[in-house]
Amino acid sequence: MANHSTPDLSSIEYYGGRWPDPDVPPDEPTWLYYEVNTVADVVLRTVDIFADGRIERNSIALEERRETDAHRS
Repeated sequence: MANHSTPDLSSIEYYGGRWPDPDVPPDEPTWLYYEVNTVADVVLRTVDIFADGRIERNSIALEERRETDAHRS
């Protein structure tokens, strides 16, 4: 069983931004939000909001990608 500790909330910062161009390409989010642990310097979660109302949350895939990149180096 995994041991999940509660993160120190003072080390978490939130960032958000709109797609930088007025015309958003198809299948790209109009808004992007990031939750960052500033102590570990890692993105904990992303939330992408699309023009059609769809919302995609991502946390596990980022960790898997980081592990894959570490094996390549």
